[in-house]
Amino acid sequence: MFFKRHSIESISCNIIIFALFIAAVCIWAWQIQIRILRLEVRRNLICMAALIVFWMTLRTIKYGFTPLGHFTERYAWYLYYVPVILIPLLMFLSVLYIGTPQNRLLNRKWNLLYIPAAALVLGVLTNDLHQLAFRFPGGIIGTGNNIYTHGPVYYLCMAWMVILFLAILFVTFKRCAVLGNRNKIWIPIMMLAAGLIYVVLFIGGWETEISRALTVPELGCFYLCAWMETLICIHLFPSNDRYGDFFHASSICTGISDEKGKICYESARSISVSPEQIGQAQETDVYLHEGKLALRSHEIHGGFGYWLRDLEEVNQLNRQLEDLGDVLEEENSILDAENRMEEEKERLRQKNRLYDCIARDVSERLDRISALIDNPPDGPDEFKKIITYACVLCTYIKRRSNLLLLGDQHQQISSDELRLAILESLEYVRLYGVSAQGFCRTMGMLPKAVVLNAYEIFEEILESALLETDAILVNLKAEENLLQMRFTVSWPGGSFDPQRLQALAKEAGMNLSAQAEEDTQYITLDLPAGGQES
Repeated sequence: MFFKRHSIESISCNIIIFALFIAAVCIWAWQIQIRILRLEVRRNLICMAALIVFWMTLRTIKYGFTPLGHFTERYAWYLYYVPVILIPLLMFLSVLYIGTPQNRLLNRKWNLLYIPAAALVLGVLTNDLHQLAFRFPGGIIGTGNNIYTHGPVYYLCMAWMVILFLAILFVTFKRCAVLGNRNKIWIPIMMLAAGLIYVVLFIGGWETEISRALTVPELGCFYLCAWMETLICIHLFPSNDRYGDFFHASSICTGISDEKGKICYESARSISVSPEQIGQAQETDVYLHEGKLALRSHEIHGGFGYWLRDLEEVNQLNRQLEDLGDVLEEENSILDAENRMEEEKERLRQKNRLYDCIARDVSERLDRISALIDNPPDGPDEFKKIITYACVLCTYIKRRSNLLLLGDQHQQISSDELRLAILESLEYVRLYGVSAQGFCRTMGMLPKAVVLNAYEIFEEILESALLETDAILVNLKAEENLLQMRFTVSWPGGSFDPQRLQALAKEAGMNLSAQAEEDTQYITLDLPAGGQES
């Protein structure tokens, strides 16, 4: 007998209650889908709604369409415990997201809670094999009188639910008690109080009109949904509710319109704009109130979002920047002139320093030239000797000054400069009446100290022997960081003291040696490879 327990009126009542309840749960699930922002919470609550639908379906089948005492009735009852065990777990995993950042996920260890949940569900569904959840004293077959006792698996299920509900309450009220949510904490407290009152009435066996009209599963499902909804209402679960209040309280000039240009939401600071202006503002700024406001818009689903920027402060800043730009331009012109003046002064200081250095370096020979010119000899031959000797000194001064200028600009000087200086000096020595020859082979660069000191040593040897010699031969070989200069001087009755010039050679990393054979002096100036750092 399939309908022994209920009349047709009762069956119709169950179906109506089922249809209304399922419709309400589906509407709630649809609202969850469009309201809850966090994906994980939204997924848990939708799964919770699906389990509620499954629970109500089982209830309707059990009480309306299964034969009394049939195994289908018993397994529909067993299947109650699938939502009974999983719904508290989904609620607990959802409240764990309260107060966490949007991009932070729960620790994966919380998923281990599904293992005891699955074990409890399996223990209830296999009760016919072991009767550890429900014990039937009269046997499983033919138990239409529904006489049974509870076993350890049932009490584990009850403990599971109690522990999870207590954990849900602890987490909820702990995170609801923060300063931002404290003013709305009374909403979940009232829902908790209502649930406790119902539990007390149910345990006390007091019959009420509510308990006659609705069974425990129906009230339990309603209470669970209402509890989660209170958490959404106090914004413990971020949702996209109350757009109108948000826009009205916004401190910016903004709004949302539909596709026809009708304003749906706008802030308190917003101004009236036309649909044409909103459409035009998608491409470029639309200036309003004599250019004090700039309107921009962007197409969104179902309409347009627009916002206005206050340009008064920007315009004022632009005017100040223009004035400041003129001032800065004048100051930059003054600074450029001062910089050019300082650069010119620095160039003059460098020139004066260099000219002073050159003057000090050649001052001795300038004095000697002045003395020669101030006291010229009477005879033409002596005058010629004096003039050509002065030319030798002037050649040294000119070439020495040139080398000093090059050395001030560069750390190395071309060996060709040394070759040209030596050959020009020897040319004026020949005018003096001395047979002078120079053989030079140069290539590459030399440190400036080597070139300057080598030419000074050359000049010192030349001036020392000029009054007594009748022939001078100079051999020069200069390559990259390598210099060899050999003098062969006919010096009848004269002598050469190399000690004074050896210190000058040593300063540039060179070696100076002298050897006399009869009336000839052999002087060697040598810079070995690697002997001087540039």
